[in-house]
Amino acid sequence: EYLAFFMETQVSELQALKLRKAINLYPKNASIQNDYGYVLVLNSGGNENKFLSSEQYFLNALDLDPDLITALENITSFYLNYQNDLSLHL
Repeated sequence: EYLAFFMETQVSELQALKLRKAINLYPKNASIQNDYGYVLVLNSGGNENKFLSSEQYFLNALDLDPDLITALENITSFYLNYQNDLSLHL
């Protein structure tokens, strides 16, 4: 169910809550960790803490499954976006 909203640009709080509960039920599921990190990025809305906390979920996903391509793509995108954001503030 949580994959159904992957292409949306904004995820509802209810969907995010369902995914958070899935993490509690299946903490060793790399896809869920990755997807929740993605949700945090989508819902960060300028909140730097939410944006930065997504990094840990991407890294958790890669620890659980180093071959998970979407997690590799997401962490790469995260670092590129974060680097660009930092350069704007210098």
